[in-house]
Amino acid sequence: LKRHQYNDGFRSYFKTYNIDCFDSADQFVQQWLNQQSMWTNYLTGTQSSFISIGNKVAVDCMFSFENLPLMYEELNSRLGMSIKAQHVNLSSGQKEILSDASIRIVQDLYRDDFEIYEQVVSDGFRMVS
Repeated sequence: LKRHQYNDGFRSYFKTYNIDCFDSADQFVQQWLNQQSMWTNYLTGTQSSFISIGNKVAVDCMFSFENLPLMYEELNSRLGMSIKAQHVNLSSGQKEILSDASIRIVQDLYRDDFEIYEQVVSDGFRMVS
């Protein structure tokens, strides 16, 4: 995480939450990310916490990243306007591979997110009733 170039807001945020001291995502997961620390800020909390109130999903439609065009089509239809995707915060193209131990930690902490994601991906989107 140290070697990536972030804007001033992210650098300040990472410093505030003591995230800027890790040399890799693997080190971050194994030394910082746990059941308590993940809830200290919005970047590491679960995605399901953003879409739920209590234990009930509070959104009517979810889309996978792979189906963003479908999401924009739905939003444009519902809002009666033309929203277009903008390319911001592009990655550097560098990819880090997590160790098996880190993958297990992430799978355990974000189990609910993975379950929701599997449902969304299988349909391309998910209408919630």
